[in-house]
Amino acid sequence: MPDNVDLNWIARRLQTLPEDMRALRADMDMLTRLVVRMDHTLDAMREDIRSLWGSQGDLRRRIESIEGRR
Repeated sequence: MPDNVDLNWIARRLQTLPEDMRALRADMDMLTRLVVRMDHTLDAMREDIRSLWGSQGDLRRRIESIEGRR
């Protein structure tokens, strides 16, 4: 804090608060959008992994059934 704080200095600082809050709110909105987007991406990736895991299991069972016939 500066040594020469007076009412004018406090008034100038208070006048900048609404603008600072708008900037902070915009940053938080962007951060929220990024987190939601990452969440959706992870959900899609998880579903892809489940699908691949299921396909691999199906393929393994088919190969085991073929090998069992010989």
